[in-house]
Amino acid sequence: GLHVPAFRALGVGLLLCGHPLFWCRLYEDLGIPFLGIYDQPHTLFLTEETADVWTGQLPQLFGQPGLAMLIAWTPFAALQAA
Repeated sequence: GLHVPAFRALGVGLLLCGHPLFWCRLYEDLGIPFLGIYDQPHTLFLTEETADVWTGQLPQLFGQPGLAMLIAWTPFAALQAA
């Protein structure tokens, strides 16, 4: 698993995740701020059932000021959010 003290010992103060964006869930309980890179559909590589659940969880994961931020530079985000 991910080991927070090891990240802290290395001086890591910010994590980056994405492609697929679903992997950002690995960081949600670490208490270390992270940036999610939204450059592909957020459902990339997910089954239909998992994609439906993840679509509901996405706003909650990235709605944590000071902990998580989502950076998007793709037309997919605008199309899927509509």
